[in-house]
Amino acid sequence: MKSFFQIILIGIFITLNTKVIAQKTSINLAQQYYANGELDKALDTYNKLAKNQSNWAIIHTQYFSLLIQLNEFQKANKYITKISRAYPKNTHYKIDKGSLILAEKGEARKKQYFESLRKQFSEDPFTSRKAAQYYLQKGERNEAVAVLILAREKSGDPALFALDLANIYRYINKKQLMIEEYILFANTNPTNVRYVKNSLQVTLTKPADIQNLESYLFSKIQDDPENSVYIELLIWANIQNKNFGSAFIQARALDRRLLQGGKPLLEIGKMALSNQDYSSAQKIYAYIMATYPGSNIGIKAELWNITTKEEQIKNTYPVSEESLLQLTKLYKNYIGQYPTNKLAYKAQLQLALIEGYYLNRKAEAIISLQQLIENPRVNSQLKSEAKLTLADIYLLNEEPWESTLLYAQVDKTMKETPIGYKAKIKRAKLAYYQGEFELAQAILDILKLATSREIANDALDLSIFIKENTVFDSTHAALKTYAAIELLLYQHKNEQVLATIDTVINYFKGQSLEDNFIMLKATELKKSGDFNGAATNYAQIVNNFPMGVLADKALFLQASLYHNNLHNYEKAQELYVRLLKEYPGSVYVAEARKQFRILRGDFEPSS
Repeated sequence: MKSFFQIILIGIFITLNTKVIAQKTSINLAQQYYANGELDKALDTYNKLAKNQSNWAIIHTQYFSLLIQLNEFQKANKYITKISRAYPKNTHYKIDKGSLILAEKGEARKKQYFESLRKQFSEDPFTSRKAAQYYLQKGERNEAVAVLILAREKSGDPALFALDLANIYRYINKKQLMIEEYILFANTNPTNVRYVKNSLQVTLTKPADIQNLESYLFSKIQDDPENSVYIELLIWANIQNKNFGSAFIQARALDRRLLQGGKPLLEIGKMALSNQDYSSAQKIYAYIMATYPGSNIGIKAELWNITTKEEQIKNTYPVSEESLLQLTKLYKNYIGQYPTNKLAYKAQLQLALIEGYYLNRKAEAIISLQQLIENPRVNSQLKSEAKLTLADIYLLNEEPWESTLLYAQVDKTMKETPIGYKAKIKRAKLAYYQGEFELAQAILDILKLATSREIANDALDLSIFIKENTVFDSTHAALKTYAAIELLLYQHKNEQVLATIDTVINYFKGQSLEDNFIMLKATELKKSGDFNGAATNYAQIVNNFPMGVLADKALFLQASLYHNNLHNYEKAQELYVRLLKEYPGSVYVAEARKQFRILRGDFEPSS
C-alpha cells in the first residue's frame, strides 16, 4: 500500500514538473518571438499563457506592451482590469494602465488618470514611495514628485520624503530644489549632515552652485539663527569656495555654542594653510591660542601658527634669511616652553629641517635629528619622519648612499603606511635624480597601488614623465640632464643652474623637454626675486607651447606673479580671464576664478 501511494505521488510530481517545464518553454518561446520581431506569433503565445493567472507576473511587462503596440486596446483593457482586481495593492499594474490610456485616449486623459491615482497612493507613505519609484522607472519624473509632495502634505510632516525628493531633483538637475530637500533631510537628524555634504560635493560642481547654496543657507540662518545644521553646512560651503575667513567666522560661533573645544577650528586652519591662505590660518590659530591657552588644542595651535609663518616665509621670494633666523627663535622658544610635550619633538624636527635645508647648518641639523631618532620617548612615526628628513639633508650634503640607506629603513619598518610610501617615493626620486630610470620605474609601479591617493598620483605623474621622455630617446640624454638639474636645485645650487640653463635650453631646443627646461628657469628666476624675468619665461611657455601640458600652469603662475609680486592687477585680471577661456578644463580654473573675483572686488581676499 505504501509503495502504491509513493507511485501516485511520483506520478503527480512528474506531471506537475512536466507542466512547469512546458510553461517555461512557452514563455521563452514568446520572448524569443518578441525579440525577433515576430509579434503576431509572440502575441498568440502570450494570449495562451495569459489564461493561467500564475503566468501573469512573469509575462506582464512584455505582454501588456505588446498589446498596446499592436493596438489591441480592448484586450489590453480587459487584461489590465483583471490583473489589477486580482492584485489590488500592486501599484505597478495601476500605473501601467496609464500607458494604455495614453495610447488610446491621449496625454490629457492620461494626466487625469494619474491625478486620480495620486490621490489613492498618497494616503499611505509606503505606497507613495513605492509608486514614486515605479514612476521613475517609467520615466514619469514629474508624477513621482507630485505623489510624494501630496503624501507629504497629507501627513503633516514637512520633511517626509526629503531624501527621496532630493535624489529625484538631483537626477533631473533641479539643483535649487535638491538643495532645499537635502537641507530638510539634514535637519531631521544631525547625523545626516555628513551624507548631505558628500552628496552636495558630487553635485555642486560649479562656483555658482556653491554661491546659491550659501545664499539659501544665509536666508535659513536669518529665520532660525540657532540652527547649528545651517551653520555647519555654511561652513562647508565656504570651505568649498576656499573662503576660509568666512568659514572661520561661522565655525567660531558654532564652537562657542556647542562647546567643541576648538578642534573644528584647528582643522579649518590646516585647510587654510594648505591652500596658502596664511592670513586666515594665522587668525584662526591666534584665536584658538587666546581662547584655549595652556590646553592641548592651544599648544597645538601655537605650533601650527609657527608652521604657518614658516610656509609663508618659504613661499615669499626671495626667501629672507633674516626671517628664517627669526623663525628658528620661535621654534626654540616653543621647545623651551613645552619641553615635556610630545609636540616639542615635532617642533625640533621642523627646526632641524630649516637649519639644514635653508640656513646651511647641516651639521647642527644632523645632530638634532640623530638625537630625535635615538630618543626613547619619540614615537615610531616621528622617528621615521626624522629619518626621512635626515636622509634629505644627506642628499643635500651630496651623500646619496646615506640617504638611500635611511629611505630603505623607513620603507621596511613602516610598510603599507603613508610614511612608508613617502620613503619609497623619495627612493624613486633619488634613482630618477641619478639617471637610474629603470629602477625608478620599478619602485613607482609599486607605488601606483598605494592606499595614499596623493602618493599614488605623484608616483603616476613621475612614471608617465619618465616614460614620455625615454621612449623616443635611447640615450636618455635630455631627461638625464633635466633630472641632474633638478638635483642641483634641490641642493640649492641655484646660481650654477641659472648660469647654464640657457645653454641647456638651446642644446635641447625642439625636443620634448624644452618647455620643462624653460619652466625650471622661470621658477628659479621667481625664487631669486627676478619676477619680470620669470613672467617672460612663463609667457614663452604659453605662447610657444599652447597645447603642451605645462601651458595652463605657466599661464596661472604668470597671472599670480602679476597679481602678488608685480602688483599689475590689470594684467593679472587679463591673464586669469585668458586661462578661464582657453583652458576651461584646467585644475587651476577654480583658483583663477577666485583670484579674478578678488581683483574685481567681489569680496575681500580673507573673507
